[in-house]
Amino acid sequence: MGFIINGYILNIRKVLDMEDKEYDLYTEHIVKEPWKKVKRYLKKAMVILIMAVLFGLVAGLVMLLVYKTGNKYIEEPPTQPTITLSGEEETTTEEQTTDNSETESVTVPPVEVPTKPTEPPTEEEPDDEFLMDYSKYYESLKKVAGKVNSSMVTVTASKENVDWFNSTYQNISEEYGLVVAKGENGYYILTDYSLVNNINNIIITYPDGGKDTAVLMAGDVTTNLAVLKTGAVSNTSVNIASLSDSGMVRQGDVLIAVGKLYGFAGSMGYGMATGVSNYINDTDSSYRLINTDITGTESSSGVLANINGKVVGIVTTSYNSGNTSLVTAYAVTDIIDLVERLCNGRKTGYFGIRGQEVTDEIKQSNGIPAGIYVSVVETNSPAYSVGIQTGDVICGINSKPVTTMKEFMDILGKYDAGDSLNVKIKRKGRDMYKEIEFNLMLGVE
Repeated sequence: MGFIINGYILNIRKVLDMEDKEYDLYTEHIVKEPWKKVKRYLKKAMVILIMAVLFGLVAGLVMLLVYKTGNKYIEEPPTQPTITLSGEEETTTEEQTTDNSETESVTVPPVEVPTKPTEPPTEEEPDDEFLMDYSKYYESLKKVAGKVNSSMVTVTASKENVDWFNSTYQNISEEYGLVVAKGENGYYILTDYSLVNNINNIIITYPDGGKDTAVLMAGDVTTNLAVLKTGAVSNTSVNIASLSDSGMVRQGDVLIAVGKLYGFAGSMGYGMATGVSNYINDTDSSYRLINTDITGTESSSGVLANINGKVVGIVTTSYNSGNTSLVTAYAVTDIIDLVERLCNGRKTGYFGIRGQEVTDEIKQSNGIPAGIYVSVVETNSPAYSVGIQTGDVICGINSKPVTTMKEFMDILGKYDAGDSLNVKIKRKGRDMYKEIEFNLMLGVE
């Protein structure tokens, strides 16, 4: 029984073991063909392509509808004409397509400007009254300038020179001159000294074109002014200049410049006085300058006049406050004594210093005595020769007190070159100023 049981159990185990075993007879391996995999991928690609095409068609249709709808509300920009750079007459587009010329042209592309329903701009009507006043103003200035110009002449100086080949030629220069006086035998004309110095052939051209000869009376190196005298007084187109007190000119006053301002004769300029209180201290002199905003050149010559046609300044190019394009003039009141001496053929005697007035403020703050403070002593001048030094204070000449540059200039104006002067100065010592006297002989600059 036990064997049977054991045998039964063994048989059961065999059955169980047989169920767990896998036999090749019942196992099947299915191998898929490769072309089927490719076919599946192709189907997916076709689906994507068809969807893309459909999306593109829909998008294009939408854009077409939007364009047609929006085009109704968008105004086409205007076409621009063709600009021809050659300077020839403008041709149409059709003519340009058939023309085989070499004319170069540039077409400006149109500028898109959004259109807005705006009202047309209203143009302001010009103020006729203002324009009439403006025109009358300049017409008045023109008449005043013409009046001043009637006292102006052209001074032509010619000098014979010799070139490197020993051939002679004429060196001709021109400037403007102002008729300042009339004598029995001729007119007296104020002009530039550098133009006529050492010149024997001087021709004067009057406003009507008439000509006359002239000779040099005298000149001044410091101011570069000279006076000429003509040989006759028969010309009726020229007038004697009216001189005015330049001390009445104020900053902002309207001034007229007449002369050779821009390199040619007969030019005029209008402007205003920008400065009237500037003084220039030069050799043995001090002159007030009138600065303007009138443009000119480095070689400008002529005069300044007020709105009444009276001369208030003589144009100079030596002092222009660093701006060579603006007209600057000597105040005519400050140089009138000099002009009178030149008309009489007298040169101012040469002293040889540059000085500055000792004002009350300077006197109190620095303890300098009243007089002319010597700031520069020119080398080899009469003052240098007798021993006058920088820092000395000139307080008297020929027993006359000297406290201002005008007094100093007035005294010098009464003497000529070669005259002797007794000059009293004060020189600072160790503790105080000491008075010293010099005998000085005026020279020729």
